[in-house]
Amino acid sequence: MIRRGRREPAAVCRGRREVQRVYRGRRLVWEKGAEPVTLNGIYIYSPPSTTSYQSGDALDLTGLLVYATYSDGTEEDVTSECVFTPAEGDPVTDSTGSGYQRVDVTYSEGSITAATDFDVEVRQEPEPPEIELSYSYNSSTGTLSFEETEGVGDYQDWAFDDATQELVLNGGQDENNG
Repeated sequence: MIRRGRREPAAVCRGRREVQRVYRGRRLVWEKGAEPVTLNGIYIYSPPSTTSYQSGDALDLTGLLVYATYSDGTEEDVTSECVFTPAEGDPVTDSTGSGYQRVDVTYSEGSITAATDFDVEVRQEPEPPEIELSYSYNSSTGTLSFEETEGVGDYQDWAFDDATQELVLNGGQDENNG
């Protein structure tokens, strides 16, 4: 049964000897001789709102809920007590070339540590296309002109503007590409 917030200790019958222990602000009660409630594992109850990033964007874990499961069948939201690698705000990268980054999640309670993970998509910035240009300089007008000889074919004519010292696209788009 999922209970939001803090896990409440199980009811203990009167007349039986009970053991009490306080751990991380929680009062744990169990019958003497009975096994204490222990952490079984954790799982992603709700993924983060953002699961797709540009390479280098900061990891945003808003909306993520991580629940712990216990030996008595109860579950609890432990998101705020988990350790995330990479941490929230760290840049997201695709070091494996798979288009994804794994986010490791760990939660410890006493000597027991549970772990899980989830993936976020990492989109790479597209590489600018390589193009080859030929150029000519007109000494009478002082213009340097460029023409694309090989490459993406977006523009056929280029010119260098002496006044602004910038490369200027002339002539519109290549008829083969739009």
